[in-house]
Amino acid sequence: TGDLYITKQGADNKWGNPEKIGNEINSPYIETSACFSNDTSEIYFSSNRPDGYGGKDIYRIKKTPNGQWAQPFNLGPTINTSRDDDAPFLHPDGVTLYFSSQGHNTIGEFDVFKSVLDPTTNQFSEAENLGYPINDVGNDIFFVMNADGQRGYYSSIKEETFGGNDIYQIDTRFGENDLAVKKGIVFID
Repeated sequence: TGDLYITKQGADNKWGNPEKIGNEINSPYIETSACFSNDTSEIYFSSNRPDGYGGKDIYRIKKTPNGQWAQPFNLGPTINTSRDDDAPFLHPDGVTLYFSSQGHNTIGEFDVFKSVLDPTTNQFSEAENLGYPINDVGNDIFFVMNADGQRGYYSSIKEETFGGNDIYQIDTRFGENDLAVKKGIVFID
């Protein structure tokens, strides 16, 4: 069904058993991806629950002062569309949301977008397509950006592939209009 779980790394560098997140987030529908805010007081997640705009929508849920989760809040039509909107990532700056969408003005299937939260109105700006070379005609999804904004990583299927989705690095140190995409191999012990 696509439920979300949490696991924590212990002092011995071993991961604990995954624990299912509560019913405030997990529903009888599909919840596929999520991220915490930097202070862990909020979770952004995607779900195809029926109160959305269609397909998967992105929601935000906040932790209450007593440590419980409030009810999820749909981020609305500046983020969500009638098609799938997925893979939310809230930058450590606490206001920039990166996500992938099939329903906004895309080059291909899923494209990576960004939107900025206005803390005074609690509303996100119109979604901005990150453009080429990040996005192309394939599925460009699961974008994350490091804290200093100099490097991003995402999953994509490009013409040259090691087989299926590959992980790409974006280097933004050369200016907003001069992005470089790097491709490499990830080895996991």
